[in-house]
Amino acid sequence: MAQTRTLDREEPNYFGAGPALLPTSVLQQAAYDLINYNDENLGIGEISHRSKPAIQVIDDTKANLKSLLNIPDTHEVFFMQGGGTTGFSSIVYNLFANYAKKTNGKKGKAAYAVTGSWSKKSAEEAQRLGFDVDIVVNTKDKKFAEIPPYSEWKPIDAESTAYLYVCDNETVHGNEYKDTPAPDYLPEGVELVADMSSNILSKKIDVSKYGLIMAGAQKNIGLAGLTIYIIKKSLLEQPSDEELNKYGIPLPPIAFHYPTVVSNNSAYNTIPIFTCHILKLVTQRLLDNGGLEKQEEINKKKAQVLYEALAKYPNFYRLPVTSESARSNMNVVFTLPSDELEAKFIKEASENKLTGLKGHRSVGGMRASIYNAVTLNSVELLVDFSRLLSRSAVSLAAKNVVSVEEKKKTLDRDNFAKDVQERIARIPISNYRNFSIVAHVDHGKSTLSDRLLELTGVIQPGDANKQVLDKLDVERERGITVKAQTCSMFYKDPETNEDYLLHLVDTPGHVDFRAEVSRSYASCGGALLIVDAAQGVQAQTVANFFLAYSMGLKLIPVINKIDLDSANIPKAIEQVETTFELPREECIPVSAKTGLGVDKIIPTVIRDIPPPTGDPLKPLKLLLVDSWHDPYVGVVMLVHVVDGTVKKGMKLLSAHSDRRYDVKEVGIMYPDKLPMKNIQAGQVAYIIPGMRNPKEAMIGDTFYQYGNHEGLEPLPGFEEPKPMVFVGAFPADGGEFNVMNDHLEYLVLNDRAVTLEKETSNALGLGWRLGFLGSLHASVFKERLEKEYGAKIILTAPTVPYKVIYKNGDEKLVTNPDEFPEDKQKVELLLEPYVEAIMTVPDEFIGTVMSLCENNRGIQKELEYLTTGQVLLKYEIPLAQLVEDFFGKLKGMTKGYASLDYEDAGYRKSDIVKMELCVNTVPQDALTQILHRSQIMARGKENVTKFKEFLRHQLFEVAIQAKVNNKVIARETIKAKRKDVTQKLHAADISRRKKLLERQKEGKKQMKSTGRVNINQEVYQAFLRR
Repeated sequence: MAQTRTLDREEPNYFGAGPALLPTSVLQQAAYDLINYNDENLGIGEISHRSKPAIQVIDDTKANLKSLLNIPDTHEVFFMQGGGTTGFSSIVYNLFANYAKKTNGKKGKAAYAVTGSWSKKSAEEAQRLGFDVDIVVNTKDKKFAEIPPYSEWKPIDAESTAYLYVCDNETVHGNEYKDTPAPDYLPEGVELVADMSSNILSKKIDVSKYGLIMAGAQKNIGLAGLTIYIIKKSLLEQPSDEELNKYGIPLPPIAFHYPTVVSNNSAYNTIPIFTCHILKLVTQRLLDNGGLEKQEEINKKKAQVLYEALAKYPNFYRLPVTSESARSNMNVVFTLPSDELEAKFIKEASENKLTGLKGHRSVGGMRASIYNAVTLNSVELLVDFSRLLSRSAVSLAAKNVVSVEEKKKTLDRDNFAKDVQERIARIPISNYRNFSIVAHVDHGKSTLSDRLLELTGVIQPGDANKQVLDKLDVERERGITVKAQTCSMFYKDPETNEDYLLHLVDTPGHVDFRAEVSRSYASCGGALLIVDAAQGVQAQTVANFFLAYSMGLKLIPVINKIDLDSANIPKAIEQVETTFELPREECIPVSAKTGLGVDKIIPTVIRDIPPPTGDPLKPLKLLLVDSWHDPYVGVVMLVHVVDGTVKKGMKLLSAHSDRRYDVKEVGIMYPDKLPMKNIQAGQVAYIIPGMRNPKEAMIGDTFYQYGNHEGLEPLPGFEEPKPMVFVGAFPADGGEFNVMNDHLEYLVLNDRAVTLEKETSNALGLGWRLGFLGSLHASVFKERLEKEYGAKIILTAPTVPYKVIYKNGDEKLVTNPDEFPEDKQKVELLLEPYVEAIMTVPDEFIGTVMSLCENNRGIQKELEYLTTGQVLLKYEIPLAQLVEDFFGKLKGMTKGYASLDYEDAGYRKSDIVKMELCVNTVPQDALTQILHRSQIMARGKENVTKFKEFLRHQLFEVAIQAKVNNKVIARETIKAKRKDVTQKLHAADISRRKKLLERQKEGKKQMKSTGRVNINQEVYQAFLRR
């Protein structure tokens, strides 16, 4: 007997046009149902298509479609065997028959819009069957590259036309209507008929405007063999067979006769029930995931990402659909310069598990069908692959088939890199300057970086080059820097004519990313200290100043945003002088937005910031500043070359892990990667070391040349990132666990500081325990997951790492409430982490902010009045209080004017306990919290009250309790839902009434003792989101 196989698979990156990709969760359920449907020991493929279960499948599928598409009562839904070709014929028979009914025997004609191969075939079939066809538009001579405006279409004869036929999305040529139907073009009384086989359920549509919609399931939403029809009920009216013969209109085959199919609930002919069941599962999944509005949003995002990526390389990827407004969101068609390169694309894509990309045999090229089940992650992997292939000199030169223009472009790039290498070789290390920028959020750090890159000719001015060093969408949207970035710049001093090599290292400013900040500072000799002329010195300015100052950096104060009406330059300068003891004459007033004064910065950097120390002839020492993961080359490391020279082919040795690596490529960031022959002491540059596991790239690690490392000491300051905020994470849809797991693992590849462990919750099922550097780090990670992958995720309340010291000397770090010790007799000491919070607050709010800090167990350490009505506060606060929306409350009570930063202040002894939320004595593990004893009464009452709001009434009484050490500290009760068991009794039947009420009472007592409360995930989600 064959071995049983697990019904699971690695999520495929499949872009086939049809039959198309289906969700794994749907196929898993269908596979079970194929063997044992509804647990009745009979497979769904074995039941009769007229049996009750089969009819139920048909009815459920119709109901789902009506709900998703908001189908009005004027329309009917039915199913037929076959695909699009069946529809081409059946539409003609039935709609001409209906037209004859309406016009007392007129035969009429049909208008067809031919915008691709499928609409062309449909028109040809209507002609073949002997009906009169009027082609109102035909774009074949333009290779179906556009859908012309309706003003260019041939007018429709309203008196004799039964219907207008369009193919809403052409899978072969990749065009799609974005404004169907056209009310100004379509005459009243002429029905609109649409073939939506490849885009049905991909977007919202107004069904009421269509006479008939036909959609074969296999293109987007199901298996081959079934077609959906949505028809206006009035179109089902047809003459009798005798009348049709009299009118000279062909009779449709009975299996194609719509009124017969509808009157038999789609079961007149043997319908493929299993295929219909698949459609039911797919439509139910769409409903569960937010309906068509959400799906349309995802589909638009996928198409945008892919089209924008291909458009960046117009000499390599050509988009045959020249009209952007007509490009399909489902089928992205593109070609390469030659058949050889297209074959190479298919081969190499397949090797990278990107399949189904070959274009239709009639047109060739590539076609990425990004239907509903294709994830954004798959599209991004395709984009990464396409970008890599387009940039690859090997691919571009393959078999000498690349265009002259592309060869010239590649040659120009190589020549440019050679010129840059020669220019760097002529610059002594004494003319290097490595500097960073220190700033509070939204004080203009990224904008100033753009101006400096423009000033040195790295980029051209314009909207396309905004926030160049912010690579992540979340960085651009939030105005923060999450990943350290760098860019090399050249500057020729106009007075001395000396050439300088500058390295701008753009660093995160928030404490959550302090490890990256300190390593970035370690590669610099100085920094620009930016202060907003309107807002003055803020918390992050202070925190990052002291970090930079402690590392010996030369700080140059820059007063930014002097163009604002609210700017107060003298007071901002005074704040800098009093807070940081920096001379006022060193302050440089600028407007990064307009460029005013920016030209004074680089000469000041050259004059005041010392060059890096180092010798290119000494043994190699590299400091790892940052790293990121590339799906094709592995880890890319951003390094500061402290001593020595690195070139391709060298062997590197990690001081921390003792692992060896072969250097595959070295280069500078300008602002993207520019390969060089070598990089040397003093430079901040990139290395591709052939490293596959990003966890091996640890910030602050030292790398040597293997074989030339004896006696060398690692650079100081290395420390592994320590997560300080932990959350439980669970997919909102339990069936999406595997997909979500892939998304999480991919994001973690580019964020070494995140820890990821799988865990199981009795309440929420399979999930993960995620560790972050801080609350902002967690928020950014969640936002990337939602925006980049469209993921829906439930996060539990954040937990900080507590230390448990046992009496036997053992020590344990507790990051999950479930791990909190139950037996306190063995515990010697409980410790919780504290931080020093630094806040700048307008003096009018000082009282309320001090109350907020004290209410959160804060201890005041410092209070200093700054200029411009600002107060600097320092408090030691438990980290657990800070991650619970402390910043949100601070912002709220100060009308958004306060700022906050914090530093680690170590662990303190604390009276902490575990509080459980129980429903009918059953603990809800996802809602368990670790709290200070002073908080438990208020929090317990709040939790049971709130949870009661979200929980539905049961047939028995439900107790919601907050417990600490098995002691109930708060309770709410949901009364039993009362069912009137005496409703059907006569008023005089008193004895029977008493008997029924007594039986109900006993039944409820038994249900209370044995009943289990079923709690939907929506309840947990609503409670955790409150």
